[in-house]
Order: sequence, then C-alpha cells, then structure tokens
Amino acid sequence: NTTFSFIKDKPTSYFKRLSEQEAKTTNSFKSLITFSKKALIASYQVSEMIAKNMKVHTIGESLILPACKKIVSTMLGDEAAMTISKIPLSNDTVHRHILEMSSDIEKNVCGKLQCSDFALQVDESTDITNKAQLIAFIRFIKEDQITSQFLFCKEFSVTTKGEDVFNILNDYLDKWQLSWKSCVGICTDGGPSMVGCINGLVSFMQKKNANVITTHCFLPRDALMSKTLGEKFNELLDIVVQMVNFVKTKPVKSRIFEEISISMDSQHRR
Repeated sequence: NTTFSFIKDKPTSYFKRLSEQEAKTTNSFKSLITFSKKALIASYQVSEMIAKNMKVHTIGESLILPACKKIVSTMLGDEAAMTISKIPLSNDTVHRHILEMSSDIEKNVCGKLQCSDFALQVDESTDITNKAQLIAFIRFIKEDQITSQFLFCKEFSVTTKGEDVFNILNDYLDKWQLSWKSCVGICTDGGPSMVGCINGLVSFMQKKNANVITTHCFLPRDALMSKTLGEKFNELLDIVVQMVNFVKTKPVKSRIFEEISISMDSQHRR
C-alpha cells in the first residue's frame, strides 16, 4: 500500500509520539464535553431557582453570575472564576431553560394521568392587563399518595362563559389524550358560568361523564357563610377592623401597641 509509504521508514519513537498526541487530543475533547455538560446542568439549576423565586430572567446574567464570580475568585482564585464565567445564564437562555423544564414536567404529569383517575379545580382570574385567564389544578394518585399539581394557565379568547371554560379544558385533555371518564371530580367557585344547570361548565362535563362529582371551593363558601352570621357578629367584626386600622395608621401607634403587648406577655406583637 503506497498511501502511507512516506512514513514507512519512520522510527518507532515517531509513532509513539503520534499516539501520545492523539491521546492528549482525545482527553482534551472529553474534558471539554464534560465541562460543557456540567455548565449546562448548572445553568438549568440556576434557571429553576429563578423560576421558583419568581425573579426576572435577567437576574442570572446581571446579578447571580457576577456574584458567583466574585465569591469564587475570592475563595478559589481567578482561574476558577474564569471557569464559572462560562456558565450560560443570559436572559434568553434562562427563559428557554424554564420553558423546557415546564414542558418536561407537564409531559411527565400528563403521562401519569393517562393511567390514573383525577380531579380538577378551576378558577377564572384577571391579570393586571385586564386579560381573563383560566387556572387549573389537578389531583391524582401517585405511588399510593394523593398528589396536587398545577396544570395550566390559559387565556380566554373573548368571553368567559361556561362553554368557553369547557372548551379550554376539553382541548387540553384531547391534546394529552386524557379521557373525561377518568375525571372523577371538579371543584369550582359556584358561579353561574361554572355550575349553571344549562350552560355551566359542570353541565358540559356531565355530558362527557355523568358520574363526575361537583364540589364548592371552600373560600367563597366561607365568605358566603360570614354574611349570614347575624348583625351582632358583624358589629363585633367592625369594631375589630376599626381597632386594627387605628393601630396601623401610624408607625408610632404600632410601636406603642407592641410595647403594650410585651408588657402583657402577649404573643401577638404586630
């Protein structure tokens, strides 16, 4: 074979040197891959912390990464700080990581729901931009334990009628191939769009599953109950509210109240 004829007369040391260079290149490549993997894992971990603490995505690049570099540089030296600086934490990167983790969680949860009964809790809310949104939570059995999980937050297109709520839920269940037969319960606030006997959400759900159990959210129920406790109770509550407002109107009043509470060995200070 004449392809490598130019090296056939080379000494053994030449080939050993080539072998060593190849090994060094391979090791350097493996080290680079290992570092890139660790940097990526660290980026996902920081992105998760940013999401859980509801901070702006730019905080990773503007505060967290510079702070880590300062700490590492002081404790371990500049070389280690240079390594830390290679962790990707830009605004777009953090945003993308959060979306990827959210999608993965949703996929895992919906995968478990395909072989389990579940109950839904839905509520309509309006954000600061006056957009109506549907928030859904789900409860299901996981490893013999009842698990509650945030499911989704979807924006209404125009109206917020019972049919609109049902369509959002139905589209979501169809997307993940979930059966209405597995939905054993629905918890709502008791409004007409939710429990109306003709056009309410529950009426549409019962067409899909006649055995679904409807429950009333306890917060509105307590609010309704408080309106029927009688005039004397309301008068007492009014007095309490006036007292609290009087104490909280000025800082000096709060401090005086705290001193009085301390002198009386009360656990309630402010």
